[in-house]
Amino acid sequence: MDPIDAAGAARKLGRSRSWFYEHRDELEKKGFPPSIPVSGRWDPGAIDAWKDRQTRMVQTVQAHVAKPSLDEAFGL
Repeated sequence: MDPIDAAGAARKLGRSRSWFYEHRDELEKKGFPPSIPVSGRWDPGAIDAWKDRQTRMVQTVQAHVAKPSLDEAFGL
């Protein structure tokens, strides 16, 4: 693992460093990995794993919402 700085963490999210710092508390409340205490840097693998979990949650919700009921599926 090669830890990344805040700019690198922000890039992994497709955001700017300033956006990352402004939303860091909100991200961490949603399970975003905190910085490594000794270095103040982030584990890129942990960020990727967090993003994967977020994507799977969104896909699960979308599949559930898009899934028709049995009555709808059979036109009842």
